[in-house]
Amino acid sequence: MLPIIPQDPNTVTLIDPGVPVTVATGLTENQQTTSQVYMFGFQAAQSHAPMVVDYSVTGTALTVLTVFLQQSFDGGVTFQDVGVVVDLFANPQGSLLAMFAVGALVSGPIYRFRIATLTCTTMKIDLAVS
Repeated sequence: MLPIIPQDPNTVTLIDPGVPVTVATGLTENQQTTSQVYMFGFQAAQSHAPMVVDYSVTGTALTVLTVFLQQSFDGGVTFQDVGVVVDLFANPQGSLLAMFAVGALVSGPIYRFRIATLTCTTMKIDLAVS
């Protein structure tokens, strides 16, 4: 299944189980690298089991990608880094919880990535809840 790419970076996309969502993109054009991050959140879990969220990074000529996971408790007005910067170029697939040392992802806050460094022709980060 192809991931959903949010239309507006200023709206929050709720990630449903089984439906991947693109949460960050990057592009180098005319020697200028730009990136776009999208805010995302999670539906309230039906069970008390911890949420499993996997990420996948793809791109062309991608050689550097370090990011922070950020969290907002005020509707996306201000964000705080969660944990430390993570090298997603060296770790292009995995569990969001394991890579970012997050105790739990919950349905209340809004999340986004903050790209610290990026070198690529194109880049995309997708998330999927299972």
